[in-house]
Amino acid sequence: MRNKRKGIVLAASILGSIAIVSTGFASWVISAPSSAIENGSIKVENVDDKRVVLTPTLTTKTSGSLDDQVVFGTPETTGSSGWLTNTSIGKQNLEFTLSVTAVYKDGRGAKPTGNISVTFTPSKTIADDTLIKVPTFTPATKALSEGSASFDVTFGWGTKFESTNPYTYYNAKDPNGIKSETTTWADDAKANLTALYDLVNGMTFTLTVAYTA
Repeated sequence: MRNKRKGIVLAASILGSIAIVSTGFASWVISAPSSAIENGSIKVENVDDKRVVLTPTLTTKTSGSLDDQVVFGTPETTGSSGWLTNTSIGKQNLEFTLSVTAVYKDGRGAKPTGNISVTFTPSKTIADDTLIKVPTFTPATKALSEGSASFDVTFGWGTKFESTNPYTYYNAKDPNGIKSETTTWADDAKANLTALYDLVNGMTFTLTVAYTA
């Protein structure tokens, strides 16, 4: 008899509004509180076989930052001078670890075996990585080890900033210097940071964790 296995998909909804505080240039915070997850079942043919509960936990890798907030802010270290400043929300917080534990709902001592995968879904279309970089997962699937698996969740600055913090990128330029034709570096900063504001304003995202036996 051929077994037909169906994966358990549990959505860990890391959802939240983006708080934006303007102080000349905008600041961007993607709030990401962990929410409840759903239970699922593995099916062999049409018979429910096992019930598994997944518990995802998101923790920051940045000392002194909050586990539940993705922050597009200033670098950890800033100089005492610079023509582009931002003091509204503090330091950037872009690197996290997503830990997933799996247990049988009936309380049996054995730990589930199988695979865990995770996907990132934003509420807005992000056409490319010119403004921000969102998490990708390589590999996208990991085998459970002692009932757990973990993934790096990393956000980043886009290619318009050469993948560095805008504070660092623009303060290395002359604000009145010409970038191209009649566009100064200050003009470029205003245009790109405004576009970034428009992109992330109101954005939410979901991390979907999937278990397959």
